[in-house]
Amino acid sequence: MFWKNKSYITICSTVVVSVLVNIVLHSLVDYFNLPLYLNTLGTIFTAATCGYLPALFVAFFTDLVGAIGDPIMLYHGSIQIIIALSAGMLSRLGFFKKPWKILVSITSFAIVGGCLWFLVDFIITGFHLANTATTTLAQSFMDKGLSFVSAELIANFIYNFADKVIIMVPLTIVLRLLPNRILKIYPFGYLYAKANGHYVPIKRTHHLFVDFHSLKIRIIGGVAVMLSALGILATVVGTTIYQNSLFSLLTDEANNVLNTCSSVVDPDEIHGYLILGDQTASYIETENELSAIRTNFADIVDYVYVYKIESDGVHVIFDIDTPTTQGEELGTVIDFEKAFIPYVDTLIEGGTIPPLTTNDTYGWLYTVYRPIFTSDGLYAAHIGVDIGMTTIIREIYSFVIKKISVVFAVVIIFIAIAMSYFQKTLVDPLSKLAKAMTSYVDNIDAKNSAETIRQLDIHSRDEIEALYKAIFQTTEGIDLYITEINRQNKYIGTLQDNIIVSFAEMVENRDATTGSHVYRTALYVQTIAEEMLKEGSYPNLLTESFVKEITKSAPLHDIGKIKIPDSILDKPGKLTPEERKIMETHTTEGAAIIASALQWIEGTNYLTTAQDIAQSHHEWFNGNGYPNHLAGQDIPISARIMAVADVYDALVSKRPYKDPFPVSMAAAIIKEGSGIQFDPLVVQAFFAALETITKVTNAEANEVVSLAKEKLSN
Repeated sequence: MFWKNKSYITICSTVVVSVLVNIVLHSLVDYFNLPLYLNTLGTIFTAATCGYLPALFVAFFTDLVGAIGDPIMLYHGSIQIIIALSAGMLSRLGFFKKPWKILVSITSFAIVGGCLWFLVDFIITGFHLANTATTTLAQSFMDKGLSFVSAELIANFIYNFADKVIIMVPLTIVLRLLPNRILKIYPFGYLYAKANGHYVPIKRTHHLFVDFHSLKIRIIGGVAVMLSALGILATVVGTTIYQNSLFSLLTDEANNVLNTCSSVVDPDEIHGYLILGDQTASYIETENELSAIRTNFADIVDYVYVYKIESDGVHVIFDIDTPTTQGEELGTVIDFEKAFIPYVDTLIEGGTIPPLTTNDTYGWLYTVYRPIFTSDGLYAAHIGVDIGMTTIIREIYSFVIKKISVVFAVVIIFIAIAMSYFQKTLVDPLSKLAKAMTSYVDNIDAKNSAETIRQLDIHSRDEIEALYKAIFQTTEGIDLYITEINRQNKYIGTLQDNIIVSFAEMVENRDATTGSHVYRTALYVQTIAEEMLKEGSYPNLLTESFVKEITKSAPLHDIGKIKIPDSILDKPGKLTPEERKIMETHTTEGAAIIASALQWIEGTNYLTTAQDIAQSHHEWFNGNGYPNHLAGQDIPISARIMAVADVYDALVSKRPYKDPFPVSMAAAIIKEGSGIQFDPLVVQAFFAALETITKVTNAEANEVVSLAKEKLSN
């Protein structure tokens, strides 16, 4: 269980302590009336040591607990959330190390905590700010010609910058000085990972596009869209309910004002006011009382008036002055405003109409009318009050921002929780499986390649674990199958090589003079080719695998002699021109034999190289060889190497028509043929490896055969 996990206990403890630190520091700032905040120290510390998710909880609960004493703090949760996210990201990117990076972090926090906080607070408070520590500084900026908003933004940024300097400088010093034994108790933060050698900074790419095909992005995107949709829906529904409630409340407040006005207006006197004018004591007294009512309810209503509605227009009885608007005189007839036209007949008859929203002569207003009647029950007039819609809209805006702020904080926290949960339980296991399977496919021929999958050791107790076990069992079975296939292939390959070498040996045995020629030449070819590889000759042609191919192919260079008559092959004396011509056909005959064998083999095979050697090992570098008079680079590199090895072995070996040449003499002949019969680079490699070649030359036949068979079997 998670409470038994020391890592989670450490994180939870850090979150609780960090929330308390934020609350205590903020309370001390309020108590001593300091021009600071200091309520993000715990948030930033948690982000650096535990990661962004615990920091989000610190930010949210700091404002939630703080809202007990100051409810407005709850609506600043979104600001704390953004600071927590920024701190987590900046610490992960290494912005808590170098001074200039720390300055960037401080500036970022100041913009969020100062400028963004001011804009939110400005709207929440209905576009009116209480006197704060920034007021004096902002006023000095306004005295220099800046607007109110600009001055407050700059002032808030300056104060927040100072606040974040006081937080970040000692915090980064403490984090830098913390010993590893302390850092190691935080298993998820950037500092712990760095201390233990596991820190991998986020890679900054040159493009701004996100891989939307990523499973993580799809899951988090889906969760984000769903939670955002719910948040928007909650905000819309809440705003609608609040708006209706607000208008209902304002209507009730307007009716209270109308009740008060009705108590001071005598309907029986209204007709007399229109005849006698506004100088009667009764009129003046009523007007003063209505003015006092408007003043007392100035925070609710903008205008108070009494109109008599007749067919020719609106007759003014009372129209109370406001500090900014002079009321109409008694008896003035006003045209019907557009919003009232549908209700004129009802008003003339003294009927009641619903509250109206108007945006005509007197501005954008919410109007409530109430008819009053004489003691005889006759219609006398309508008392009306207007409430400015600007005030109402500000209240709605304030509510929306509060709602969005809280919803944003909650949505971000839930997205972070979902991201962490799905990352651990779904994305990470699947990513590990995908990576392991890719490695398995790339190294499928390696021994125990399924071991990388077994080492994942996934125990999620769900479909992921079932998939992991199925994949492991499958790969384990594939490994066993591949092992058996490789064993059989190796056996078949060895058998094939032995058959071919034995066949070549049988062909050579027809020539009683050549002895262990096929084995010696194979060793010479390998030695020369390896030396050329070391020297870097023909890097596009010579590779380790190609050297093995040449070595395996060398014994087949004279396989075409199977078609040469024994009378020519074993003739002790010099061959006639006709016999020489027949002997030379062993090159093309050998190539034809190997070509016939290749028809039954798919893909590349060392027999292709053997075919090149059989056909071209008697070609000369200057083009005077046979059978095709190839020259220079047109002669396959394998044949050029074989040419040196073949001639050298012929020179140092005993023949019926000659005694063996000393190595020094044979080497001199090879050197003399450089650039004429032989490739100069091959000759160069021959002399570089002459010591090794000489050892093969001087070895006993059985030693040569044993060594050659060992090389050919590898």
